[in-house]
Amino acid sequence: MDIIDFELCRYDQWKEDMEKRRKQFENTTGLTFFSAGNNDNCDRKIRIIDDIWNMEGPLDYEVKKRSMEVSITVSESDIKKLKEELEKSRKKFKSLTKKQEQLLRVAFYLLLNIAENAMEVERKMRKKNVIGMLIKTLDRTNTDLLILVVTFLKKLSIFRENKDLMVILNILYKYHMYLIKSILYKKNVS
Repeated sequence: MDIIDFELCRYDQWKEDMEKRRKQFENTTGLTFFSAGNNDNCDRKIRIIDDIWNMEGPLDYEVKKRSMEVSITVSESDIKKLKEELEKSRKKFKSLTKKQEQLLRVAFYLLLNIAENAMEVERKMRKKNVIGMLIKTLDRTNTDLLILVVTFLKKLSIFRENKDLMVILNILYKYHMYLIKSILYKKNVS
């Protein structure tokens, strides 16, 4: 469980670092990033606010409405260089995230199997905040990992104290956001 906790904290650090890089790019150039895979404006706002780092396809940018004068001072070659650096960081982030999701899947699968037979083990896991870790993992995009996490949460929800903790940790909002993401993804694919 310590490995899972460490990996989840490391993911948060990676994501925070990528967000800092995006903000630096936007503040330097006056441009906003979005996924170039689709051009419908109603979904673009959701994708910008959401997680552009896990989107498929190349990133594109557009001029922010309030900062036209900033983009004039930055040359096209500088913008291109900054964009290439950000794309490189994004590819590295996606690669690391994919490997990390495989590790998390194996670790959660082991915990699920260990908890299958012994109620005492399940209580110990609850004391070490396995529910919080599972709920934090609902932000991921790996389908196999998400199915495993939802299965584990379903198994743990048999007991009232676990259900209460899930409500406190706002599982309904996370699950709702997951459903919205999956609907948008299916809509964009078809």
